[in-house]
Amino acid sequence: MSVTVSVDSQKKPPTLLPRLLINRNYAFMWVGMATSRLGNVVFDIALLLWVATTLARNAPWAAFAVGALTFIPQIVALLMGTVAGVFVDRWDKRRTLLWMDGIRIFIVLALVIASGVFPLPFPSGSDAATFFQLGCAFFILILLSSCDPFVNPALLILLYDIVDEPELPRAFGRGQVLNNLGTIVGPPLAAGLFFTLGIQWCIIINAASFLVSYICFFMIRPEKAEQTKKEEQEQGKKKSAGFIREMVDGLRFVGGNGVLIAVGVSLSFIALGAGGLNALNLFFATNNLHVTPDIYVYIDVVYGIGAILGALFVGPRIQKRLGILRGFWIPGIVTGTLLLIYSRLDNVYAAFVVLFFTGMSQATFYISFGPLLLKVTPRKLIGRANAIIGQLSTFSGMISIGLASLLVTSPLHNKHLAVLGTTLGPIDTIFLIVGVLALTSGLQAMVTLNDYKLIEPKAAESEVAAAEANVEEPVALTAQQEAAEMEALAIVQEEKAEEQPVSEQKEEADQPLVEHIARPGWLSSGRKQSVVCVLGLLVCLLILIPVSIWAPSSTDAAATISGGQPAHGQSISGMQCAPQVATKQQLSTRLTVYIDGKLAALPRGIGIVSPKQPGVTALATNGNLYCLYPLHVFENDSIIHADLPDTRTYTLGQFFSVWGQPLSRTQVMVNQTDANHALSFVIFDARGNGSTYSGDPASIPLKEHQTIVILYNSPGVHPTAFTDWNGL
Repeated sequence: MSVTVSVDSQKKPPTLLPRLLINRNYAFMWVGMATSRLGNVVFDIALLLWVATTLARNAPWAAFAVGALTFIPQIVALLMGTVAGVFVDRWDKRRTLLWMDGIRIFIVLALVIASGVFPLPFPSGSDAATFFQLGCAFFILILLSSCDPFVNPALLILLYDIVDEPELPRAFGRGQVLNNLGTIVGPPLAAGLFFTLGIQWCIIINAASFLVSYICFFMIRPEKAEQTKKEEQEQGKKKSAGFIREMVDGLRFVGGNGVLIAVGVSLSFIALGAGGLNALNLFFATNNLHVTPDIYVYIDVVYGIGAILGALFVGPRIQKRLGILRGFWIPGIVTGTLLLIYSRLDNVYAAFVVLFFTGMSQATFYISFGPLLLKVTPRKLIGRANAIIGQLSTFSGMISIGLASLLVTSPLHNKHLAVLGTTLGPIDTIFLIVGVLALTSGLQAMVTLNDYKLIEPKAAESEVAAAEANVEEPVALTAQQEAAEMEALAIVQEEKAEEQPVSEQKEEADQPLVEHIARPGWLSSGRKQSVVCVLGLLVCLLILIPVSIWAPSSTDAAATISGGQPAHGQSISGMQCAPQVATKQQLSTRLTVYIDGKLAALPRGIGIVSPKQPGVTALATNGNLYCLYPLHVFENDSIIHADLPDTRTYTLGQFFSVWGQPLSRTQVMVNQTDANHALSFVIFDARGNGSTYSGDPASIPLKEHQTIVILYNSPGVHPTAFTDWNGL
């Protein structure tokens, strides 16, 4: 007597591990990627803080140095991307990842030597020591960046090999979670380690993360990859002519696929803005959001929280409801809108809210990007397609970093344009353009991908129909019968596979799964895409040109103040002139002086004593003596730099003593008050809140990012807070 058994009743609920990490191989992959991601974030943030707050502090080229930290990986990826993609398509993916992790361990540890653990061959704090350490940091960054073009496509293909296609969106979602877990945990960990223990511990943590990643990838056993092992070995035996042909095949495939073109253009526009955003976000936080560098790291934390929630909940639901095509372009439009709002903010709490939703939107975007790329690309071309699209994005990011750094230090430097009750400054102007570019990215993808639809392989549909037509009542089988039946089925399938050529075996997998829809209209998909891109770029120019050409500069002074008897090395007002910069307490204060209604600049070199020598501007000389007072002015930007040997509060009166100029309620420099010439003082705190100071001006305390405005005979001047700190 046969017994009918329900198939559903035999299915066991998934255990915790498959629910969280899909399968054993992906679990190891997830842990390895999460660990190396955390180490990379710690290293990158610590390197940025090391350059911005130590090596390039107070330097006029600080923005360029910080921008180079993002620029170097971009240019390395641009030069190596396609070549690496061809090799990754040939090589064993797991072995490639093991080699890259092993190499990166030793590369990272090499930076410890130049970090200050061992005595440098140059005087501490000298320009030679600074440039030596910068050079070492940039060289190590070049070597690390050379590994990334091999790691990223190898990870993508290995993911394809170890995860079934229905589980790919969930796998990409988990990948976004681990990326943003690193973004949340990494920055505060990096800041804490850097400010308490130094750059060395951040370097060691990154090296240890690559070691853990190596062990995890060693434990992976990709079963699907074994099916294509013979094919990969044949590809690896090809000669150099085959290498060129493979590279051309990849270029031809991407260039002839409308979906991949739309994806590449979309990522390029996002990168065209993201490069400047990443390079200048620290300066935007200090200038516009009025936060200190240690608070800046929490901006990434909030973004990461939003991205995790987007990857776990929002992204999968949007993709399931709208599909991967619409799930790709909708987040681009949302992100662009949010970045437009972000560029106009001056409150860090509002910025947290906007960046939270921006992270959620971007996670949704990348959850759709991965499956869409794999959907329209055969496995044998995944490495090259990913590399080519990545190079387009990299090239755009490289242009973005270079342009943003150039604009903020030259045509937009200290420029402010009042428009319709709002003010456009240098960095927020660039961020406004970033928002327009992200919006353009989503719009061009929308007008292009709306002309496509997903299709399913007909073979799969026919098999399902045949199975439904031949359904019989399920009968319970013994374990031996079931094993024998499965073994016989496997033998039949293996015999068919051996008779069928490899090209025919892959024919179904290589069939396009996205179909173009012929829509009536005077504009094709490509023309609509071009129109949107051109209009987006024109809007960016319309924002940039007025600010760079017509806006006045906040540092355009009518004249530089002269006179006085500057200190020339003697002890004055409790301050000593020392040969090295003090580091116990550091702050920057802007002193803005108006004389007779006109802006007057402080002279360069206040507080610096030095003989005449190239590269040094000093207001005082004393033979061969070279020394620096705790309060000094390096450039013609009227910024007082306080590098203090203790934690005392220093005052404006002490600065005037070093300068050798008088300061009181009735006199500033040579200008004295009378019935027709008033003297007043306005102080703006770091958040831009202003108040009139009526006490003794010599007792005004110097504070971080404070603006002190002196108004002599200037009743028509309405002072504003200085915001162009540029990371100081």
